[in-house]
Amino acid sequence: MHPTRLGPITLAAVACVTLASCVQPRAADYDLLIRNASVVDGTGASAYRANVLVKGDTIAVIDAQLSDAPAARVIDADGRTLAPGFIDMHTHGDAIEQSFENFLAMGVTTVVLGQDGSSVELASTPAEVPFAQWASAADASGVQVNVAALSGHGSIRHLAQIPDSVRHLDAGQTTRMREVLRADLQAGTYGLSTGLEYVPGIYSEPEEVLALAREVGAAGGVVMSHMRSENDDSINRSIDELAAQGAYARVHISHLKVVFGKGAERGRQLLAVIDSKRQAGIDLTADAYPYNAGYTGIAILFPGWALPPTDYKSIVAQRRTELADYLEKRMTRRGGPEAMLFGSEPYAGQTLAEAARGAGKSYVDFLIDLGPGGGEGAHFTIDQATQDVLFGDPSVAVSTDGSPGMRHPRSTGTYAKLFERYVREHVLDPLKMRETRYFVPESDRSRLAATYDRSDAGVLTRQPDERAFAFNTNHWAFTPGAYGLTSTLDDYLRFTRMLLNGGELGGVRILKRETVRLMTTSHLADSVTDRQWLPSKGRVGFGIDFAVRTRPPADAKENNGVVGEFFWDGAASTLFWVDPVNELTAVLFVQLLPFDRVGLHKGFRDAVYGPFAAPR
Repeated sequence: MHPTRLGPITLAAVACVTLASCVQPRAADYDLLIRNASVVDGTGASAYRANVLVKGDTIAVIDAQLSDAPAARVIDADGRTLAPGFIDMHTHGDAIEQSFENFLAMGVTTVVLGQDGSSVELASTPAEVPFAQWASAADASGVQVNVAALSGHGSIRHLAQIPDSVRHLDAGQTTRMREVLRADLQAGTYGLSTGLEYVPGIYSEPEEVLALAREVGAAGGVVMSHMRSENDDSINRSIDELAAQGAYARVHISHLKVVFGKGAERGRQLLAVIDSKRQAGIDLTADAYPYNAGYTGIAILFPGWALPPTDYKSIVAQRRTELADYLEKRMTRRGGPEAMLFGSEPYAGQTLAEAARGAGKSYVDFLIDLGPGGGEGAHFTIDQATQDVLFGDPSVAVSTDGSPGMRHPRSTGTYAKLFERYVREHVLDPLKMRETRYFVPESDRSRLAATYDRSDAGVLTRQPDERAFAFNTNHWAFTPGAYGLTSTLDDYLRFTRMLLNGGELGGVRILKRETVRLMTTSHLADSVTDRQWLPSKGRVGFGIDFAVRTRPPADAKENNGVVGEFFWDGAASTLFWVDPVNELTAVLFVQLLPFDRVGLHKGFRDAVYGPFAAPR
């Protein structure tokens, strides 16, 4: 990691943004004390209670005793989880010019840049630059996150003045590449990245990369590779090529996946191949993301003979029929034009089929007219069952392959995805919430409650089912994490009863008591006084996904209630409500829009608590 500037210390998982009870700064031995934390230190050890002292950009002390050590700022974690910031193993973006807030929001404080054969670049310089020049600029400007940088194989080629048209290197060209890489490694890069499905890596011979692997190994670095092919019928050969480099340096598979592979067993077979290399003495590792779609430029659809530096216009003029035949066969194998979703303008949000239809062309002609550099998007070529096996293996690290602003949920949701399976296996299934889901099959759709629009005159109009149920009657490639689920009253009430019982139901412990307390305790600072979004809900703050009442109602206009109750309400006048003081719960599915124009929520609370009584 180039020592530019330590990124923010991350209170990961449940405690990222909620610890705010701080004393005033004072003269002190340390800059920060986080006390009473449940520390998960990243070593594999179980969580333990400790206090953490920070001096400058260094964690100075982790100790169970020093809860009163003098520090300029004190955060009482009160049992919340404290962990090192996550390291994202495969990241794209410009750490100098772009904001990496989406990574910080996931708990990521270190990113590994310079991926897929392209080194980190300076926006102020159109040409690629040596790493020392980038590092100097980063030191001068500061960066938002820690950066571990790799030297890109393609960038090294360009810095060594080797045209993309050159396939076989002579000794002098190889020497120049090794010299460029050696200088980068000495300046602080961690190794080499290759992008062997992209220009110019696609043209390189194995011996070219082997020569660079020797240089990496001599410096103690790692070769991280977007391999020559990730297709089901050729990925084993790609792993063999990378393992050969492992004779000289540590080697790493970037964004592990099997394109066109199917089923959990295929994932287990690939893991066995990787393990066999390790058993043979190759230091081989991998990373993966938990999605069934990659994201890259449409150049990956085109044959090598149509890619730069070839004159594409000449290719179209002379070999259009051959190119069209290639593209049709390739797209058919990749799932057809519906399996590619544009993320770049002007077609962002449209599938290839939709964009072509809008242009009045066949998708093949549309692709030819766009050309290899004509856009980028998500490619749905990954089997989810296979990817779940790869991603879930303890020997495979987590990566996003994302960037600031990328139109793929891996840039904002990868680390949250880790919890999706956990929630199903450890919350929904043990609670027997078997009908809580995003997609409702045809056989169950007659059970979906109708939704009505209410006019100002009180006239109810039923929404067409295709509009009301559109979200839950389609298999979406990506689903949100915080809304969109359908459920039954019985399922939701099981969840409310579990919360009411301090995290337990039917003898099964779902959540720790302290977790429930964390969820249902307001973390909204008193300094936030502009709360126009809560005019009638009463004196409430926010816990984790819940509004939490902090004071009794001030007048009869506010919703009635008691201090300590917590709830959420939703668009169709829904209410999910728990009153631990009186041991009451309720779930209302009203299915009425706009939100609660009829005052049902207030009427419900008045029925529970009686008329408003002014505090004495």
